[in-house]
Amino acid sequence: MKIGQTPDPNPGIPPAKRPGPETEAAAQAKAAAVRTPAATPGASVSVSTLGKTLEATRRADAGDVDQAKVDEIKAAIADGSYQINPEAIADKMLANAQEMLQPKRGTGNH
Repeated sequence: MKIGQTPDPNPGIPPAKRPGPETEAAAQAKAAAVRTPAATPGASVSVSTLGKTLEATRRADAGDVDQAKVDEIKAAIADGSYQINPEAIADKMLANAQEMLQPKRGTGNH
């Protein structure tokens, strides 16, 4: 093989019988159809209690966004007045890393 050449991805298949881009796309679509079964009329789906709890938590957390603050920051970015403090970012990243590396207390895991 020469430098700069790529290896043949289909070494055992004669060039005339190799799949082209259209047949590869068709094969991928067929494989996706096999992995994704069609919906059956009358089929039902149930969500576990854990799933319901997670969804409720996600919805509750979505309300914690201070939209006025988001709009203020967007406007500052748009007009070029938003100031970034790299030292503060670095300090918070280090504090977060230290917190993550601290052994958890009260979990019973020692």
